[in-house]
Amino acid sequence: MDDLPDLDRPSVAGKDDLIRALFAQVKALAAQVEALTAKAADLEGRLAKNSRNSNKSPSSHGFRPKPKSQRKAGQKPTGVQKGHTGHTLSRVAEVDHIESHAHRATAMPASAHF
Repeated sequence: MDDLPDLDRPSVAGKDDLIRALFAQVKALAAQVEALTAKAADLEGRLAKNSRNSNKSPSSHGFRPKPKSQRKAGQKPTGVQKGHTGHTLSRVAEVDHIESHAHRATAMPASAHF
């Protein structure tokens, strides 16, 4: 905005023109404030919606990080109990038995196509 004009020198008509210009500017700014207020209310209403109070699906909630563990450091360690050996299969030098499973192609019935 420009500097404030000297209001002692202009005529009454000059002051009237200034008042009209300022009134038009105030009117435009008031309309802009009203539009932005309505937009903010709409956006706040959208933020308040979730799957419980609208028809949005639960997957539309957006990214939510997994909850952190409630366990404090030093309490019960994770994993198996001490001394547990496990049951993992190990590799052997010589295979004692090989099984072959052949695939038979069959035609799919017409009614089963998706």
